[in-house]
Amino acid sequence: MRYNIHTFGLDYQHLNNENDSQSIIRINYAYFRYIFYYGAGIGVSGLYNISNKDIGIAPKIGGSMFLGITMLNYYYRYNIVLNNVNNSYHETVFSISINIQIK
Repeated sequence: MRYNIHTFGLDYQHLNNENDSQSIIRINYAYFRYIFYYGAGIGVSGLYNISNKDIGIAPKIGGSMFLGITMLNYYYRYNIVLNNVNNSYHETVFSISINIQIK
């Protein structure tokens, strides 16, 4: 059983660093190819850091497990900050998503 899933999302992220905290809003797109309940794919997100006004994009690659209405996700992404390249960074993300199908 093979199938494809295109995912669009809106995320809010709050980061706590050693001396700083940041709030980030993301708009995501991901394309995953699944075999039974396990999948792998690629995606991209646009980001806006509310705390320091950074704007950027973040390509990502990772895996996912589809559990009906929820998904467990693991991916690596590199955040490319367009208005200040020195603020670019990478991160590994574990997340749980709730799926809402739109037809």
